[in-house]
Amino acid sequence: MIPFKTAMAKTFATLLTLCMVGIVFPCYVSGYFGNTRARVQLDHSIDLPRSTSEIQCAGPISTTQIWDGGAESAFKISRADLPGVLAQFHGYKTSPSDSAGGLNIKWNLSPAWTQGAPAAVYAGTSAQGNQTVMEVWPIDSASVGIRINTVWN
Repeated sequence: MIPFKTAMAKTFATLLTLCMVGIVFPCYVSGYFGNTRARVQLDHSIDLPRSTSEIQCAGPISTTQIWDGGAESAFKISRADLPGVLAQFHGYKTSPSDSAGGLNIKWNLSPAWTQGAPAAVYAGTSAQGNQTVMEVWPIDSASVGIRINTVWN
């Protein structure tokens, strides 16, 4: 016969595993936390091209129904995909020396490719009308880095 404490421990471990599989994993896949393509798309109202790589995320998820907040993401894309990403953004180009697009933004993510000044900075709104700043950084002849900050209000 299995002692009571051992049976309780096994039951607890089973319930914990079910919670991880049933709650945490679907939330991660849906973009509610982690550094995922789904999270970037959810936070910034943007469809990412297939060439997207090296995704980093900061800030809470986009829960505009609960509180005001913001999120920041950084990722690499192919230079050929840049026009498609920019077409989803409703804004205007600002001076690269104005790395926050004239807004009061403190960048939390600093990928290795964010040395020096961005090639271009865009300020405006996301597809859902949220305040957004997007920086485009040169990496090499085939790719660029994107650092984007969206504030929900």
